[in-house]
Amino acid sequence: MFLSYSHKDNDWKQQLVTHLEAIRAPLDLWDETRIAPGDAWKDAIRAAIDDATVAILIISADFLSSKLVAGEEIPRLLARRHGHELRVIPIIARACQWQRIQWLEKIEVRPRCKTPLAALTAHQVDEVLSSVAGEVVDLAQVPSPRQQTGLDIAEPTHLDAVLEEALARLAGRLVKLFEEKDQQDGVARHKLNTELKEARKALTNLNDDLAQKREDSAGHKELMLRAERLNAQLRQLQARYASLLGQRALDLGPSIQEVRSTLMKDLDKTARWAQQVNFLDARKSRDLEHIYIHLDVFLYPRRIRATREEIISKIPFEQLLTHTTNHVALLGQPGAGKTTSIKRLFLTLIRQSRDAPSFTLPLVLRFRDLNSPTKDSSIIAGVLYGPLLGALRIHVDIGEKLLRDDYRPELRDYYRILVTSLLDALNATVILDGFDELVEERSRDAAIAEIRELALNLSRARLVLTSRTGDFNFSVDRMDQFEIAPLAPEQISNFATKWLGGTTQAQEFVAQVASSPFNDTTIRPLSLAHICAIYERAGSIPDKPKAVYRKVVGLLLEEWDEQRSVRRSSVYQNFTPDRKFEFLAALAFVLTTTFGTSTFNTETLTRAYRIIHPWFGLPSNDVNYVVSEIEGHTGLFLRIGYEQFEFAHKSLQEYLAAEYIVRLPEIPRDSATLCRVPNELAITVAISSDAAGYLSIIALDVFHRQQLPRAFYDVFIDRLLSEHVDLGLDSTAALALTVLVSLWSCKGGRSDAKSTPNEVSAVTLDRLCDQFTTLLRGPGRDAVERNYVECATHPSGFVEMKRIQQPKGHRLPTRLFLPKRLVRLLRQ
Repeated sequence: MFLSYSHKDNDWKQQLVTHLEAIRAPLDLWDETRIAPGDAWKDAIRAAIDDATVAILIISADFLSSKLVAGEEIPRLLARRHGHELRVIPIIARACQWQRIQWLEKIEVRPRCKTPLAALTAHQVDEVLSSVAGEVVDLAQVPSPRQQTGLDIAEPTHLDAVLEEALARLAGRLVKLFEEKDQQDGVARHKLNTELKEARKALTNLNDDLAQKREDSAGHKELMLRAERLNAQLRQLQARYASLLGQRALDLGPSIQEVRSTLMKDLDKTARWAQQVNFLDARKSRDLEHIYIHLDVFLYPRRIRATREEIISKIPFEQLLTHTTNHVALLGQPGAGKTTSIKRLFLTLIRQSRDAPSFTLPLVLRFRDLNSPTKDSSIIAGVLYGPLLGALRIHVDIGEKLLRDDYRPELRDYYRILVTSLLDALNATVILDGFDELVEERSRDAAIAEIRELALNLSRARLVLTSRTGDFNFSVDRMDQFEIAPLAPEQISNFATKWLGGTTQAQEFVAQVASSPFNDTTIRPLSLAHICAIYERAGSIPDKPKAVYRKVVGLLLEEWDEQRSVRRSSVYQNFTPDRKFEFLAALAFVLTTTFGTSTFNTETLTRAYRIIHPWFGLPSNDVNYVVSEIEGHTGLFLRIGYEQFEFAHKSLQEYLAAEYIVRLPEIPRDSATLCRVPNELAITVAISSDAAGYLSIIALDVFHRQQLPRAFYDVFIDRLLSEHVDLGLDSTAALALTVLVSLWSCKGGRSDAKSTPNEVSAVTLDRLCDQFTTLLRGPGRDAVERNYVECATHPSGFVEMKRIQQPKGHRLPTRLFLPKRLVRLLRQ
């Protein structure tokens, strides 16, 4: 149990401890009094938080104003709580504005009445603290995740011998290093010893001279200055000599038994992390085993394909470690299921270890945890070697003597030898999760250098690294790269069945999604899970597709990282998520309208970038840097082959282009541009702040004045209906709908006396009439009768209407040609 409090609340802390001791609570209580003099206190606090399963916070104004608490403890505690690795119990000790603290107001506090302990009677305080002590005992008695799910494994009997042998090998090498240095230092010591003798002799002679020249004031003064200089030189020589004879401190930390015990506890802690999946849209955390579906992986990343048509073979994720004997880099787009997959891998390795003839140790190291600054010895320990030793619960404390520059190369080598020998001896599978979450570029460079060393030097242990595809543009010897494949229809159905808990409900969900414009977003597990969670809460998918577009784009740009407490640096200072969104919207619009494509090569992308870069103040020649950053940080933009790119989902490209159009000062009016964006214009109507007004403008003032082909109206009207646009009871919008149908019906896209009506899709027309029945029956009828009169009925089944007046603000067609189905609705 981790206990955090202000010194001014020590009395409350002592009362709680008394209640815990009274019932002999089976727990290891840690507070700051456990930090010994000379210990690295930050490291001690972090380790204590990482080891804890329960944290008690004694809340007061002094506690909340502590920089240590706010800066060091709370972020780490909340991260572990969010990952369901830690239970946090705040106790309100003294009156303060704790309800205004964002992180605290979301956690259930004690006392349950929310009255501070200081305002209660002594009896009431005892009741509260006794209850808290009971809660802690109950939590301590909950079986470990390994025991709950059949993950219980026997502690490896050979671990002690393995650790002792590896550490003895390191100690032997250090002794050899010291002996070599001693030989080098021996010459220096002999020289210094000679200098010391000469300095002492000179000082003795000088003292004799001083005694003889007391009468000669000038000579005496000169001798005194020489004596001071000699004394200073003597002190320097003595300090150098003492340094050479000093002890070389290297502490290998806890005992072997403590290492073994802590390793097994860490397996429990990692199992808790691996067993559940959680995000804000879900009503509750989900057990991984209950929702996991088998994913497929490409045998190499799609970005290295020569052409988009090149077919890449796939294998099930479960076959990954048997498919190759090399180390593995598992790549994927944001939300592709990388972390979920390695959680599954960890649990699988634990189960296999229980039945395997030899113990295999799975270790999980998350790169996001390596962004915190560490102490000076990390110069030697490196980005990975030190944390890997920490994961093995071996702490190497290097004294100042060994931090001398002339020892560092050898010590780096010994760190490498110690880590590789331990990992090989333990037959470890080291899971390095989230390379893309390393913020600093120099940390990434250092990590890659160490990964390359480990990949070459490990003989039995395996590395499994995960990263977003766009962030891992490295080649590592003896490491094969794979990429998670998008979900197939069968996998989507299986996921929905597991999430929603029933075949019938899942079939209804899949059918609704399949008929929606955002169907293509469900090929990613993250997007699919969020849509499933929304369906589970509401009983249907969102009625307005624009809500899903915004949700998915928000997830990929920022929200998913925020939920996981990940922060990413940007190459460009102003490239905030909002700015990325605006940039992507402009890029989507230019690529769609200027180049008319959803897939594009480097040349096309460069030309598009050079059109928009001045709008965002970006360097003209940095197209590759900007695209790589957006690819890596958002996943909305993908490299699908050699110098080939596309947006991750066609529907999101359309949505982004629509977001750009809706912010333009006026709607594009040239027919060439309009013909390329029928889907985008329909989405623009849906996302505009005044859908009725926007539709009126584009139908009455833009489309009517162009000659747009039938194919344009087929797509526009179908997408408009799919977007479930809310037009209210606006009469002008009703008139715009009837004009739109007339333009759709007429050959050449003109509605005048020379027009010839043609048969339209009965299915689409029925959908339009059904969706806008109320609008067309009332306001639509009135608007048409005010401006048009029926003048003829065509054999093809169309009713021709003649314009009788021109309303203010819009220019109506001289003729309307409306299907009888629509006319009957208008007359009702």
